[in-house]
Amino acid sequence: MGGLVYATALDNPFVYDDYLSVVQNPSIHPPLYLRSVLLYRATRPLVNASYAIDRAIWGPGPFGFHLTSVLLHMLNVGLLFVLGMRVASDSQQVSSASAKPAIVGFASAVLFAVHPLMTEAVGYISGRSEVLCGTFLLVAILAARYSR
Repeated sequence: MGGLVYATALDNPFVYDDYLSVVQNPSIHPPLYLRSVLLYRATRPLVNASYAIDRAIWGPGPFGFHLTSVLLHMLNVGLLFVLGMRVASDSQQVSSASAKPAIVGFASAVLFAVHPLMTEAVGYISGRSEVLCGTFLLVAILAARYSR
């Protein structure tokens, strides 16, 4: 569902901060040096590394960068589905809640997938930091849940 909603973003050009973050970013141009990728604007080294990987795989055009953002959003939707199911199954064990875990997971994932709040994060390449933050947050919550 998240992929369908943002499939039109694949044809978007570079816009706004994308020029500064990607097009004019000297650290992601070949040849790649890990040190320059991680230290260029050192506040977001993982985001810059994702740009460097995209540039190495897809080339300098915007399509590959947008594809990665959409795929990361789809990953986040899947992670939220799993988290919603786990939370619902935990609540069933504590109380006599009648909501089925699959329905709770599906409803939360669908709402997240199509919510317009995600438009900027998925549609603009420079919004990759929010999508990656969501990925790491959801993975951390799921890991914490499994570790107890």
